[in-house]
Amino acid sequence: MESVIPLSDLAGRRAIVTGASSGIGRGVALALAAAGAHVMGAGRDRTRLDALETEAPLGTVRTCELDLAESGAPAELVAAASAQLGGVDILVNSAGESPYGTLDDVTTDDWQSSVRVKLIATAELIRLSAPHLSDGGGRILNIVGTAGRRASPSYVLGCINAALLHLTRSASEHYAASGITVNALNPGLTLTARTERAMSARTPDGVAPGLALERFLSHSVPLGRAATVEEVATFAVFLLSDHASFATGASFTLDGGASRGIVG
Repeated sequence: MESVIPLSDLAGRRAIVTGASSGIGRGVALALAAAGAHVMGAGRDRTRLDALETEAPLGTVRTCELDLAESGAPAELVAAASAQLGGVDILVNSAGESPYGTLDDVTTDDWQSSVRVKLIATAELIRLSAPHLSDGGGRILNIVGTAGRRASPSYVLGCINAALLHLTRSASEHYAASGITVNALNPGLTLTARTERAMSARTPDGVAPGLALERFLSHSVPLGRAATVEEVATFAVFLLSDHASFATGASFTLDGGASRGIVG
């Protein structure tokens, strides 16, 4: 019987994490650093990126301020990570927030920005990182969300999440021969600043946002609560570790049982 893989198997690994200035991306960057990885965290807010470097174990996180909506930003990020970390072993795509809204609500700018950051930049980062990851142990994880599997008229831009799941599966087969795994993680409702903003905007007058969230969770999530960022980040680290070396092309849902379908 093979020996048990230690939980510290990310020691010395070099990771790119996008969307690292807030929310789940920030949580994943910190969790990877705590597991021994060296991290290049990318985001648009320099103040928050500086705070990330300060909170992480000394010297484990470096940051790159850029906007993935801009042409050339993915190449700039991969080049910076390769130069400053000495290579890249892990890529976590967690950037991009699409606004809620129906087809009548979202604008052409909303569509273009969301597609550019969430889909095109993710594809470019995968393609540009792949040559660095081709050593038999490369890991790519796309943080997608449950909207990719469950359509809603109030979140039409969730269709981009469905495209990300397609991209995940396509990339996993394309790079399998190089020993690179590509998976998707679909968190359900998670306690982030984005969740708080969304609940405040959609809460009926006279109802406290906290109470509205509690009512929603009690009716929609069997476990009766939202995920914490730390729970999502911990699961992500597992998928990026050698414990998950045989998982690729898969889509993992972490939503407290809210997705009740058996197939698909």
